[in-house]
Amino acid sequence: MSSILRCALLLILCAFVSLCEIIAAPEIRHFAPHAVVPGRTTILTFSGSDLAQASNLWTSFGGKAHRVPNTNENLISFAVTCPPDIHGVHALQLIGAEGASNFQLILADGLRTEPHHDNHQSPSTDLRIKPPVAVDCMLKSEKIDYYTFTANAGERYAIEAIAHRIGSQMDPVVRVLDAQGEELAYCDDGGGVWKDARFEFTAPSAGEYTLAVHDIGYGGGNAFDYRLRVSHDPLVWFTFLVDAAEDGATFEQVGAGIKPAVFGSPVNPSPAPTLSAVPQIAELEPNDSVSTALPVNPPILLHGRVSNGSDIDHFQFRARKDQKLIFQSQTRSLGSPCDLVLRIKKEDGATLAQSELGNSADAALTNKFAEPATYHLEVRELSGNASPNVPYRIHIREFTPGFTLASEKNVLNIKAGQSTKLKVTARRFDYDGLIKLEFRPELSGVTIENATIAEKKNEIELTLKASESAAPGSFQHARLVATNPAHPTQVTTAPALRDAFPLMLNPPSMLDGLFVISTTK
Repeated sequence: MSSILRCALLLILCAFVSLCEIIAAPEIRHFAPHAVVPGRTTILTFSGSDLAQASNLWTSFGGKAHRVPNTNENLISFAVTCPPDIHGVHALQLIGAEGASNFQLILADGLRTEPHHDNHQSPSTDLRIKPPVAVDCMLKSEKIDYYTFTANAGERYAIEAIAHRIGSQMDPVVRVLDAQGEELAYCDDGGGVWKDARFEFTAPSAGEYTLAVHDIGYGGGNAFDYRLRVSHDPLVWFTFLVDAAEDGATFEQVGAGIKPAVFGSPVNPSPAPTLSAVPQIAELEPNDSVSTALPVNPPILLHGRVSNGSDIDHFQFRARKDQKLIFQSQTRSLGSPCDLVLRIKKEDGATLAQSELGNSADAALTNKFAEPATYHLEVRELSGNASPNVPYRIHIREFTPGFTLASEKNVLNIKAGQSTKLKVTARRFDYDGLIKLEFRPELSGVTIENATIAEKKNEIELTLKASESAAPGSFQHARLVATNPAHPTQVTTAPALRDAFPLMLNPPSMLDGLFVISTTK
Protein backbone atom coordinates (compact mmCIF):
# COMPACT_ATOMS: atom_id res chain seq x y z
CA MET A 1 0.00 0.00 0.00
CA SER A 2 1.45 3.35 -0.94
CA SER A 3 2.22 5.94 1.70
CA ILE A 4 -0.27 8.34 0.07
CA LEU A 5 -3.06 5.76 0.32
CA ARG A 6 -2.17 4.97 3.92
CA CYS A 7 -2.31 8.67 4.80
CA ALA A 8 -5.67 9.03 3.09
CA LEU A 9 -7.11 6.06 4.99
CA LEU A 10 -5.70 7.42 8.22
CA LEU A 11 -7.33 10.79 7.61
CA ILE A 12 -10.67 9.12 6.88
CA LEU A 13 -10.38 7.05 10.05
CA CYS A 14 -9.53 10.10 12.14
CA ALA A 15 -12.47 12.01 10.68
CA PHE A 16 -14.81 9.09 11.48
CA VAL A 17 -13.51 8.87 15.06
CA SER A 18 -13.88 12.63 15.51
CA LEU A 19 -17.43 12.49 14.16
CA CYS A 20 -18.29 9.73 16.62
CA GLU A 21 -16.83 11.72 19.47
CA ILE A 22 -18.81 14.87 18.75
CA ILE A 23 -22.17 13.06 18.64
CA ALA A 24 -23.76 13.77 22.01
CA ALA A 25 -27.02 13.67 23.89
CA PRO A 26 -29.70 15.96 22.41
CA GLU A 27 -29.86 19.50 23.72
CA ILE A 28 -33.10 21.47 23.44
CA ARG A 29 -32.67 25.20 22.86
CA HIS A 30 -36.22 26.01 21.83
CA PHE A 31 -39.54 24.32 21.08
CA ALA A 32 -43.01 25.41 20.05
CA PRO A 33 -45.81 25.62 20.83
CA HIS A 34 -45.38 26.01 24.59
CA ALA A 35 -48.59 24.17 25.39
CA VAL A 36 -50.43 20.97 24.58
CA VAL A 37 -54.21 20.85 24.45
CA PRO A 38 -55.89 18.43 26.90
CA GLY A 39 -57.68 15.64 25.05
CA ARG A 40 -56.05 16.46 21.71
CA THR A 41 -52.88 15.81 19.70
CA THR A 42 -50.36 18.65 19.35
CA ILE A 43 -47.30 18.77 17.08
CA LEU A 44 -44.25 19.97 19.03
CA THR A 45 -41.23 21.11 17.03
CA PHE A 46 -37.75 21.29 18.57
CA SER A 47 -34.54 23.10 17.67
CA GLY A 48 -31.18 22.58 19.32
CA SER A 49 -28.15 20.35 18.84
CA ASP A 50 -27.70 16.60 18.27
CA LEU A 51 -31.44 16.17 17.77
CA ALA A 52 -31.30 13.71 14.86
CA GLN A 53 -30.80 10.71 17.17
CA ALA A 54 -33.81 11.59 19.37
CA SER A 55 -36.36 8.81 18.98
CA ASN A 56 -38.36 9.25 22.17
CA LEU A 57 -40.19 12.10 23.85
CA TRP A 58 -40.94 11.66 27.55
CA THR A 59 -43.65 13.76 29.21
CA SER A 60 -44.45 14.02 32.89
CA PHE A 61 -48.20 13.95 32.12
CA GLY A 62 -48.07 10.53 30.43
CA GLY A 63 -48.79 11.80 26.93
CA LYS A 64 -48.36 9.42 24.01
CA ALA A 65 -45.73 10.72 21.60
CA HIS A 66 -44.28 9.63 18.27
CA ARG A 67 -41.86 11.33 15.92
CA VAL A 68 -43.30 12.80 12.72
CA PRO A 69 -41.49 14.05 9.59
CA ASN A 70 -40.11 17.59 9.44
CA THR A 71 -38.93 19.09 6.16
CA ASN A 72 -36.30 21.19 7.96
CA GLU A 73 -33.31 18.93 8.70
CA ASN A 74 -32.31 21.17 11.63
CA LEU A 75 -35.63 20.59 13.40
CA ILE A 76 -37.48 17.54 14.69
CA SER A 77 -41.17 17.16 15.49
CA PHE A 78 -43.26 14.89 17.70
CA ALA A 79 -47.02 14.39 17.79
CA VAL A 80 -48.09 14.39 21.42
CA THR A 81 -51.53 13.29 22.61
CA CYS A 82 -52.41 14.80 25.98
CA PRO A 83 -54.92 13.04 28.27
CA PRO A 84 -58.14 15.04 28.72
CA ASP A 85 -57.86 15.61 32.48
CA ILE A 86 -54.40 17.24 32.47
CA HIS A 87 -53.89 20.90 33.44
CA GLY A 88 -51.03 23.12 34.58
CA VAL A 89 -47.24 23.09 34.23
CA HIS A 90 -45.51 19.86 33.17
CA ALA A 91 -42.14 18.63 31.89
CA LEU A 92 -40.74 16.91 28.82
CA GLN A 93 -37.42 15.47 27.65
CA LEU A 94 -35.98 14.10 24.39
CA ILE A 95 -34.17 10.75 24.53
CA GLY A 96 -32.19 8.86 21.90
CA ALA A 97 -29.30 6.47 21.40
CA GLU A 98 -26.82 9.09 22.64
CA GLY A 99 -28.70 9.91 25.84
CA ALA A 100 -31.34 12.18 27.36
CA SER A 101 -31.71 15.92 26.88
CA ASN A 102 -32.16 18.67 29.41
CA PHE A 103 -35.61 18.96 30.97
CA GLN A 104 -38.04 21.50 29.52
CA LEU A 105 -41.33 22.87 30.88
CA ILE A 106 -44.61 22.86 28.97
CA LEU A 107 -48.19 23.88 29.74
CA ALA A 108 -51.37 21.89 29.40
CA ASP A 109 -53.76 24.62 28.34
CA GLY A 110 -57.16 24.39 26.67
CA LEU A 111 -57.06 27.97 25.41
CA ARG A 112 -56.89 28.29 21.61
CA THR A 113 -53.33 28.96 20.40
CA GLU A 114 -53.02 31.31 17.45
CA PRO A 115 -49.97 31.13 15.14
CA HIS A 116 -48.00 34.32 14.68
CA HIS A 117 -45.99 35.82 11.85
CA ASP A 118 -42.37 36.69 12.54
CA ASN A 119 -42.65 40.42 11.94
CA HIS A 120 -44.82 42.12 14.54
CA GLN A 121 -42.14 44.29 16.15
CA SER A 122 -43.71 47.64 15.31
CA PRO A 123 -47.21 49.16 15.68
CA SER A 124 -47.58 49.19 11.89
CA THR A 125 -46.94 45.42 11.60
CA ASP A 126 -48.80 44.41 14.76
CA LEU A 127 -50.34 40.95 15.07
CA ARG A 128 -54.14 41.05 15.23
CA ILE A 129 -55.55 38.62 17.78
CA LYS A 130 -59.09 37.69 18.74
CA PRO A 131 -59.41 36.90 22.46
CA PRO A 132 -59.76 34.53 24.15
CA VAL A 133 -56.46 33.40 22.66
CA ALA A 134 -52.86 32.45 23.42
CA VAL A 135 -49.78 33.22 21.30
CA ASP A 136 -46.40 31.49 21.71
CA CYS A 137 -43.47 33.64 20.70
CA MET A 138 -39.68 33.95 20.91
CA LEU A 139 -38.66 37.53 21.59
CA LYS A 140 -36.09 39.21 19.35
CA SER A 141 -33.23 41.11 20.95
CA GLU A 142 -33.91 44.82 21.57
CA LYS A 143 -37.42 44.47 20.12
CA ILE A 144 -41.01 44.95 21.25
CA ASP A 145 -43.83 42.64 20.11
CA TYR A 146 -47.18 44.28 19.33
CA TYR A 147 -50.63 42.66 19.45
CA THR A 148 -53.93 44.41 18.63
CA PHE A 149 -57.47 43.38 19.57
CA THR A 150 -60.97 44.83 19.56
CA ALA A 151 -62.82 45.19 22.86
CA ASN A 152 -66.27 46.28 24.00
CA ALA A 153 -66.75 48.93 26.66
CA GLY A 154 -66.42 47.40 30.13
CA GLU A 155 -65.08 44.09 28.78
CA ARG A 156 -62.70 42.43 31.28
CA TYR A 157 -59.49 40.68 30.21
CA ALA A 158 -57.03 38.54 32.11
CA ILE A 159 -53.60 39.19 30.56
CA GLU A 160 -50.49 37.14 31.24
CA ALA A 161 -46.99 36.91 29.80
CA ILE A 162 -45.89 33.48 31.02
CA ALA A 163 -42.09 33.29 30.78
CA HIS A 164 -39.97 32.29 33.77
CA ARG A 165 -42.74 29.94 34.92
CA ILE A 166 -42.00 27.83 31.82
CA GLY A 167 -38.22 28.15 32.19
CA SER A 168 -37.61 31.20 30.00
CA GLN A 169 -34.93 33.79 30.74
CA MET A 170 -37.29 36.57 29.74
CA ASP A 171 -38.41 39.09 32.37
CA PRO A 172 -41.55 40.36 30.60
CA VAL A 173 -43.14 43.78 30.62
CA VAL A 174 -46.65 44.27 29.16
CA ARG A 175 -48.25 47.60 28.32
CA VAL A 176 -51.83 48.26 27.18
CA LEU A 177 -52.12 51.12 24.68
CA ASP A 178 -55.23 52.77 23.26
CA ALA A 179 -55.75 53.58 19.57
CA GLN A 180 -53.79 56.83 19.98
CA GLY A 181 -50.82 55.05 21.57
CA GLU A 182 -51.52 56.33 25.08
CA GLU A 183 -50.60 53.91 27.86
CA LEU A 184 -53.62 52.69 29.84
CA ALA A 185 -52.02 49.90 31.90
CA TYR A 186 -48.55 48.64 32.70
CA CYS A 187 -47.28 45.46 34.39
CA ASP A 188 -43.71 44.41 35.06
CA ASP A 189 -43.61 41.89 37.91
CA GLY A 190 -47.04 40.57 38.87
CA GLY A 191 -47.51 40.11 42.62
CA GLY A 192 -46.76 36.52 43.60
CA VAL A 193 -45.41 35.41 40.19
CA TRP A 194 -41.93 36.85 40.63
CA LYS A 195 -40.68 38.01 37.19
CA ASP A 196 -43.77 37.36 35.05
CA ALA A 197 -46.45 39.90 34.14
CA ARG A 198 -50.02 39.10 35.19
CA PHE A 199 -52.88 41.58 35.52
CA GLU A 200 -56.53 42.37 34.81
CA PHE A 201 -57.60 45.02 32.30
CA THR A 202 -61.09 46.42 31.69
CA ALA A 203 -61.64 48.31 28.44
CA PRO A 204 -62.86 51.84 29.25
CA SER A 205 -64.65 52.14 25.90
CA ALA A 206 -65.31 50.19 22.72
CA GLY A 207 -62.41 50.24 20.30
CA GLU A 208 -58.93 49.00 19.39
CA TYR A 209 -56.30 48.21 22.01
CA THR A 210 -52.67 47.18 21.62
CA LEU A 211 -50.45 45.07 23.87
CA ALA A 212 -46.73 45.91 23.76
CA VAL A 213 -44.57 43.08 25.12
CA HIS A 214 -40.81 43.22 25.75
CA ASP A 215 -38.08 42.08 28.12
CA ILE A 216 -37.22 44.43 30.99
CA GLY A 217 -33.62 44.59 29.70
CA TYR A 218 -34.65 44.30 26.03
CA GLY A 219 -32.97 40.92 25.72
CA GLY A 220 -33.99 38.29 23.19
CA GLY A 221 -33.08 35.06 21.44
CA ASN A 222 -33.65 31.31 21.86
CA ALA A 223 -33.90 31.51 25.65
CA PHE A 224 -36.48 34.34 25.62
CA ASP A 225 -39.72 32.43 25.02
CA TYR A 226 -43.10 33.48 26.34
CA ARG A 227 -46.76 32.55 26.10
CA LEU A 228 -49.11 35.52 25.93
CA ARG A 229 -52.59 34.71 27.23
CA VAL A 230 -55.47 37.14 26.68
CA SER A 231 -58.71 35.70 27.99
CA HIS A 232 -61.64 36.16 30.32
CA ASP A 233 -60.34 33.40 32.62
CA PRO A 234 -59.96 33.94 36.35
CA LEU A 235 -56.49 34.80 37.64
CA VAL A 236 -56.04 33.04 40.98
CA TRP A 237 -53.41 34.56 43.25
CA PHE A 238 -53.55 31.95 46.00
CA THR A 239 -55.73 29.63 48.11
CA PHE A 240 -55.87 29.93 51.90
CA LEU A 241 -57.65 28.38 54.87
CA VAL A 242 -60.58 30.36 56.24
CA ASP A 243 -61.82 27.98 58.91
CA ALA A 244 -60.76 24.58 60.22
CA ALA A 245 -63.78 23.13 62.00
CA GLU A 246 -64.13 19.52 63.16
CA ASP A 247 -66.64 18.80 60.40
CA GLY A 248 -64.32 20.04 57.62
CA ALA A 249 -62.12 22.90 56.49
CA THR A 250 -63.22 25.91 54.45
CA PHE A 251 -60.83 27.28 51.83
CA GLU A 252 -61.05 30.42 49.75
CA GLN A 253 -59.43 31.46 46.45
CA VAL A 254 -58.23 35.03 46.01
CA GLY A 255 -57.66 36.65 42.64
CA ALA A 256 -59.45 38.35 39.76
CA GLY A 257 -62.61 37.10 38.05
CA ILE A 258 -62.91 34.04 40.29
CA LYS A 259 -65.62 31.62 39.20
CA PRO A 260 -66.43 28.33 40.95
CA ALA A 261 -65.12 25.16 39.30
CA VAL A 262 -63.12 27.07 36.67
CA PHE A 263 -59.42 26.29 36.24
CA GLY A 264 -58.55 29.40 34.29
CA SER A 265 -54.88 29.94 33.55
CA PRO A 266 -52.70 26.78 33.62
CA VAL A 267 -50.25 28.59 35.90
CA ASN A 268 -52.89 29.45 38.50
CA PRO A 269 -52.19 27.85 41.88
CA SER A 270 -54.04 24.57 42.27
CA PRO A 271 -57.61 25.06 43.54
CA ALA A 272 -57.15 22.01 45.75
CA PRO A 273 -56.12 22.85 49.34
CA THR A 274 -52.89 21.39 50.68
CA LEU A 275 -53.52 18.37 52.89
CA SER A 276 -51.60 18.13 56.13
CA ALA A 277 -50.84 15.28 58.51
CA VAL A 278 -50.75 17.74 61.42
CA PRO A 279 -53.60 19.84 62.84
CA GLN A 280 -54.36 23.09 61.00
CA ILE A 281 -55.68 26.35 62.34
CA ALA A 282 -56.70 29.62 60.73
CA GLU A 283 -55.65 32.93 62.24
CA LEU A 284 -58.43 34.87 63.98
CA GLU A 285 -58.32 38.63 64.28
CA PRO A 286 -57.71 40.50 66.45
CA ASN A 287 -54.34 38.95 67.31
CA ASP A 288 -52.17 42.02 66.83
CA SER A 289 -50.82 42.13 70.38
CA VAL A 290 -49.47 39.80 73.03
CA SER A 291 -52.72 40.12 75.00
CA THR A 292 -54.79 38.93 72.02
CA ALA A 293 -52.36 36.23 70.81
CA LEU A 294 -53.99 33.11 69.37
CA PRO A 295 -53.15 30.01 71.47
CA VAL A 296 -51.65 27.14 69.44
CA ASN A 297 -50.28 23.74 70.33
CA PRO A 298 -47.34 22.44 68.22
CA PRO A 299 -47.07 20.49 66.00
CA ILE A 300 -49.44 22.62 63.96
CA LEU A 301 -49.87 24.33 60.58
CA LEU A 302 -50.89 27.97 60.89
CA HIS A 303 -52.78 29.75 58.10
CA GLY A 304 -52.73 33.52 58.35
CA ARG A 305 -53.09 36.72 56.40
CA VAL A 306 -51.13 39.96 56.47
CA SER A 307 -54.09 42.33 56.32
CA ASN A 308 -51.88 45.38 55.60
CA GLY A 309 -48.24 46.43 55.69
CA SER A 310 -48.28 47.26 59.41
CA ASP A 311 -50.19 44.16 60.51
CA ILE A 312 -48.46 42.04 63.19
CA ASP A 313 -49.86 38.65 64.16
CA HIS A 314 -49.19 36.94 67.49
CA PHE A 315 -49.45 33.26 68.43
CA GLN A 316 -48.99 31.89 71.93
CA PHE A 317 -47.55 28.44 72.75
CA ARG A 318 -45.96 26.45 75.58
CA ALA A 319 -42.46 24.98 75.34
CA ARG A 320 -40.71 22.47 77.59
CA LYS A 321 -37.21 22.89 79.01
CA ASP A 322 -34.64 22.08 76.29
CA GLN A 323 -37.39 21.58 73.70
CA LYS A 324 -36.24 22.49 70.19
CA LEU A 325 -38.84 23.74 67.70
CA ILE A 326 -38.68 24.58 63.99
CA PHE A 327 -40.81 27.42 62.59
CA GLN A 328 -40.99 27.18 58.77
CA SER A 329 -43.03 29.71 56.82
CA GLN A 330 -44.39 29.51 53.29
CA THR A 331 -45.10 32.65 51.28
CA ARG A 332 -43.15 33.04 48.01
CA SER A 333 -43.21 29.27 47.49
CA LEU A 334 -47.03 29.49 47.55
CA GLY A 335 -47.21 32.47 45.19
CA SER A 336 -47.93 34.94 48.00
CA PRO A 337 -46.22 38.29 47.35
CA CYS A 338 -44.75 38.90 50.79
CA ASP A 339 -41.70 38.11 52.90
CA LEU A 340 -42.07 37.41 56.59
CA VAL A 341 -40.02 38.13 59.69
CA LEU A 342 -40.51 35.60 62.50
CA ARG A 343 -39.63 36.44 66.11
CA ILE A 344 -39.80 34.31 69.25
CA LYS A 345 -40.53 36.41 72.33
CA LYS A 346 -40.82 35.88 76.05
CA GLU A 347 -43.94 36.97 77.90
CA ASP A 348 -42.13 40.15 79.00
CA GLY A 349 -41.57 41.08 75.32
CA ALA A 350 -37.86 40.25 75.15
CA THR A 351 -36.79 38.72 71.81
CA LEU A 352 -35.19 35.28 72.00
CA ALA A 353 -34.61 34.66 68.31
CA GLN A 354 -35.40 36.09 64.87
CA SER A 355 -35.41 34.69 61.35
CA GLU A 356 -32.64 35.72 58.97
CA LEU A 357 -33.31 38.91 56.97
CA GLY A 358 -32.50 39.42 53.30
CA ASN A 359 -32.84 35.75 52.39
CA SER A 360 -34.71 34.86 49.17
CA ALA A 361 -36.00 31.65 50.79
CA ASP A 362 -39.14 31.59 52.93
CA ALA A 363 -38.49 32.70 56.50
CA ALA A 364 -37.47 29.95 58.93
CA LEU A 365 -36.36 29.81 62.53
CA THR A 366 -35.11 27.08 64.89
CA ASN A 367 -34.89 27.66 68.62
CA LYS A 368 -34.04 25.63 71.72
CA PHE A 369 -35.93 26.82 74.80
CA ALA A 370 -33.90 26.98 77.99
CA GLU A 371 -36.86 27.22 80.35
CA PRO A 372 -40.38 25.78 80.44
CA ALA A 373 -42.70 28.73 79.84
CA THR A 374 -45.26 30.39 77.61
CA TYR A 375 -43.76 32.05 74.54
CA HIS A 376 -45.02 34.10 71.63
CA LEU A 377 -44.43 33.87 67.90
CA GLU A 378 -44.58 37.29 66.27
CA VAL A 379 -45.23 37.40 62.51
CA ARG A 380 -44.79 40.55 60.43
CA GLU A 381 -44.15 41.48 56.80
CA LEU A 382 -40.54 42.46 56.10
CA SER A 383 -41.02 45.56 53.94
CA GLY A 384 -44.14 46.96 55.58
CA ASN A 385 -45.61 47.50 52.11
CA ALA A 386 -47.46 44.22 51.57
CA SER A 387 -50.59 44.09 49.46
CA PRO A 388 -53.77 43.72 51.53
CA ASN A 389 -54.72 40.26 52.78
CA VAL A 390 -51.77 38.28 51.43
CA PRO A 391 -51.62 34.80 52.98
CA TYR A 392 -48.91 32.81 54.70
CA ARG A 393 -48.47 29.40 56.26
CA ILE A 394 -46.23 28.52 59.18
CA HIS A 395 -45.46 24.93 60.12
CA ILE A 396 -44.36 24.56 63.74
CA ARG A 397 -42.84 21.19 64.54
CA GLU A 398 -40.44 19.42 66.86
CA PHE A 399 -36.82 19.39 65.78
CA THR A 400 -35.48 15.89 65.13
CA PRO A 401 -31.87 14.99 64.28
CA GLY A 402 -31.46 14.29 60.59
CA PHE A 403 -30.01 15.55 57.33
CA THR A 404 -30.78 16.93 53.89
CA LEU A 405 -29.29 15.61 50.64
CA ALA A 406 -28.63 17.35 47.33
CA SER A 407 -27.20 16.69 43.86
CA GLU A 408 -26.08 19.13 41.18
CA LYS A 409 -26.90 16.62 38.40
CA ASN A 410 -30.23 15.14 37.38
CA VAL A 411 -29.43 13.74 33.90
CA LEU A 412 -27.14 10.67 33.79
CA ASN A 413 -26.16 9.30 30.37
CA ILE A 414 -24.14 6.07 30.64
CA LYS A 415 -22.52 4.09 27.83
CA ALA A 416 -23.40 0.39 27.81
CA GLY A 417 -20.76 -1.49 29.83
CA GLN A 418 -19.34 1.71 31.31
CA SER A 419 -19.95 3.80 34.41
CA THR A 420 -20.50 7.36 35.57
CA LYS A 421 -20.23 9.23 38.87
CA LEU A 422 -22.92 11.05 40.82
CA LYS A 423 -21.93 13.32 43.70
CA VAL A 424 -24.35 13.69 46.62
CA THR A 425 -23.79 16.18 49.43
CA ALA A 426 -25.32 16.06 52.90
CA ARG A 427 -26.12 18.70 55.49
CA ARG A 428 -26.32 17.14 58.92
CA PHE A 429 -28.40 18.32 61.87
CA ASP A 430 -27.25 16.63 65.10
CA TYR A 431 -26.86 13.34 63.22
CA ASP A 432 -23.45 11.72 62.58
CA GLY A 433 -24.44 8.19 61.49
CA LEU A 434 -24.32 6.35 58.17
CA ILE A 435 -26.59 7.51 55.35
CA LYS A 436 -27.62 4.66 53.02
CA LEU A 437 -28.88 5.54 49.54
CA GLU A 438 -30.87 3.70 46.88
CA PHE A 439 -32.89 4.51 43.76
CA ARG A 440 -36.65 4.05 43.83
CA PRO A 441 -37.93 2.35 41.84
CA GLU A 442 -34.94 0.02 41.60
CA LEU A 443 -32.94 0.60 38.43
CA SER A 444 -33.01 -2.02 35.69
CA GLY A 445 -29.71 -2.94 34.04
CA VAL A 446 -27.76 -0.42 36.12
CA THR A 447 -25.79 -1.32 39.25
CA ILE A 448 -24.84 1.12 42.01
CA GLU A 449 -21.64 1.09 44.03
CA ASN A 450 -20.46 3.18 46.98
CA ALA A 451 -24.00 4.15 47.99
CA THR A 452 -23.36 4.88 51.68
CA ILE A 453 -22.18 8.17 53.16
CA ALA A 454 -19.83 7.31 56.00
CA GLU A 455 -20.31 8.49 59.57
CA LYS A 456 -19.60 12.21 60.03
CA LYS A 457 -18.93 12.61 56.27
CA ASN A 458 -20.85 15.10 54.16
CA GLU A 459 -20.48 13.85 50.59
CA ILE A 460 -20.04 10.79 48.42
CA GLU A 461 -19.61 9.88 44.76
CA LEU A 462 -21.89 7.04 43.74
CA THR A 463 -20.80 4.86 40.82
CA LEU A 464 -23.53 3.83 38.36
CA LYS A 465 -22.60 1.14 35.84
CA ALA A 466 -24.72 0.12 32.84
CA SER A 467 -24.71 -3.53 31.80
CA GLU A 468 -23.04 -4.61 28.54
CA SER A 469 -26.41 -5.73 27.19
CA ALA A 470 -28.21 -2.44 27.90
CA ALA A 471 -29.98 -1.18 24.78
CA PRO A 472 -28.93 2.29 23.55
CA GLY A 473 -31.79 4.74 23.95
CA SER A 474 -33.30 2.94 26.94
CA PHE A 475 -34.08 5.19 29.90
CA GLN A 476 -35.71 5.21 33.30
CA HIS A 477 -36.73 7.88 35.79
CA ALA A 478 -36.16 7.35 39.49
CA ARG A 479 -35.62 9.15 42.77
CA LEU A 480 -32.61 8.70 45.04
CA VAL A 481 -33.56 8.32 48.69
CA ALA A 482 -31.92 7.69 52.04
CA THR A 483 -33.24 4.41 53.42
CA ASN A 484 -32.42 5.11 57.07
CA PRO A 485 -35.64 4.09 58.88
CA ALA A 486 -35.63 7.10 61.18
CA HIS A 487 -34.73 9.57 58.43
CA PRO A 488 -36.30 8.70 55.04
CA THR A 489 -35.03 11.59 52.93
CA GLN A 490 -35.11 12.27 49.19
CA VAL A 491 -32.10 13.74 47.41
CA THR A 492 -33.10 17.14 46.07
CA THR A 493 -31.97 18.15 42.57
CA ALA A 494 -32.81 21.81 43.17
CA PRO A 495 -29.21 22.92 42.36
CA ALA A 496 -29.48 21.34 38.89
CA LEU A 497 -32.93 22.85 38.34
CA ARG A 498 -31.80 26.33 39.38
CA ASP A 499 -28.98 26.07 36.87
CA ALA A 500 -31.47 25.04 34.15
CA PHE A 501 -34.11 27.65 35.09
CA PRO A 502 -32.13 30.59 36.52
CA LEU A 503 -35.04 33.06 36.82
CA MET A 504 -37.25 30.68 38.78
CA LEU A 505 -37.58 31.54 42.46
CA ASN A 506 -38.75 28.01 43.24
CA PRO A 507 -37.82 25.19 40.83
CA PRO A 508 -40.74 23.04 39.63
CA SER A 509 -41.68 20.59 42.39
CA MET A 510 -42.56 17.83 39.89
CA LEU A 511 -38.91 17.69 38.79
CA ASP A 512 -37.24 18.13 42.16
CA GLY A 513 -35.54 14.85 43.03
CA LEU A 514 -36.26 13.25 39.65
CA PHE A 515 -33.26 11.66 37.89
CA VAL A 516 -33.20 10.28 34.36
CA ILE A 517 -30.75 7.44 33.77
CA SER A 518 -30.31 6.65 30.08
CA THR A 519 -28.07 4.15 28.29
CA THR A 520 -26.10 5.30 25.26
CA LYS A 521 -24.05 3.69 22.49
